[in-house]
Amino acid sequence: MIDKQKLKSSKRGKIISVGPLEINSGFDLLIRSWINIDEKLEIIGKGSQESSLNKLIKSYDLDKKIKIERNDSVKKIYEKFQNAKCLIIPYIKEENVDLIRQALNYEIPIIGTDLDEISRIFVGVDTLGWCDCDDDECGWGCDNKEIDGYWILDSLFEPAALIKNASVIISDDNGNNYDFSYIENISLVDTIYFDTTVVIYGTTIEWDTTIFDTNNLRINLYIDSSGTFNPEPMTTYNLNINAPGYDPVTGSLTTPNFPNIDSLTQLGNHADTIIINEPFNLYWDLLQEGKAMVTGEVLLGNWWDDSLANDWCGGYFDPFVVDLSDNGLTPYTVYPWICSENLNQGAEIRDYMIRLTAMDENYYDYFVVGESGEYSNALLNYPTTKGRSVGIQGGFGFFGSIASDRLLLKIVR
Repeated sequence: MIDKQKLKSSKRGKIISVGPLEINSGFDLLIRSWINIDEKLEIIGKGSQESSLNKLIKSYDLDKKIKIERNDSVKKIYEKFQNAKCLIIPYIKEENVDLIRQALNYEIPIIGTDLDEISRIFVGVDTLGWCDCDDDECGWGCDNKEIDGYWILDSLFEPAALIKNASVIISDDNGNNYDFSYIENISLVDTIYFDTTVVIYGTTIEWDTTIFDTNNLRINLYIDSSGTFNPEPMTTYNLNINAPGYDPVTGSLTTPNFPNIDSLTQLGNHADTIIINEPFNLYWDLLQEGKAMVTGEVLLGNWWDDSLANDWCGGYFDPFVVDLSDNGLTPYTVYPWICSENLNQGAEIRDYMIRLTAMDENYYDYFVVGESGEYSNALLNYPTTKGRSVGIQGGFGFFGSIASDRLLLKIVR
């Protein structure tokens, strides 16, 4: 329900709402809440739910009060901010931090939803650099103001539900305890070396210098404070988390054994370079137990040199799970997705990686057995399930472990 009092503003423009027109963006709830509000609303965005939202507007007879403008141009959206009376962010899954920051820069009142653990709170500002108003990339932010430029600021946020004072201890079956401490920031230092030779009036001057560029990165993680925690295969580990005002969280797991990829063959030969569109056989060492995920990835390297990842076609296949104790599965024949595009476009050779990832039972149950959810596990390139508890008691999430081996190859069109 929208509070009418919150819609009051000194600005005389429209009330706007901006974002992707998708299932979890909350625009359907916003439209339903507008029935008793005598204000015009402009929804700006694009997405798969555009048609459904337009039908919803008509079903509630709100055509004269709500309009959807199909637009995803950042520049045009920010132009709307100049006269906007109010910005409503109805998202029910996550916030658009950049959108909030820009709205605040334009002094626009913001109405948002009460998100749960993924809500964020403002913790500071980082200065990214200076923008000259003559710069086509960012000069539009000057908004016809009588200024030469402006500092580009980035607002820093952290999860509102973040607990910073928990006691996190992992212990093994040998009686060793490992304390994990909360770390908010880490400092990364880039060493930049300049080797410069200058000729002035026939005299060669060599000028060398080294610059240390320090960047602070917010991580908001609990990490091993002793530096001695090195998980061993086939070992039982227990988790204990205690935080003031909360029930304790406990967990247990047994780590998997290390997997080993033995070799890869294609067209009857051992291969360190594979050809796209051709199946290949993958061999790995047998273990007494355990399941593993097999994934393949084309390493696209420098995005600027490659222009776009979509320029490459070939080498990808559906990830699959194998039983590392089943000698009937190795070798396993992998059938890559067929690439039917023009094979003469773009670079002809890329780095290619095959990964064999062994999982403990918790990891397997959470990421593989669990029904597909709304986000993917970056380690396995595989969907998972939200709102489940596997390997832990007293909280949501999972306590799991993996061990992996990889095979680095070349792939050619």
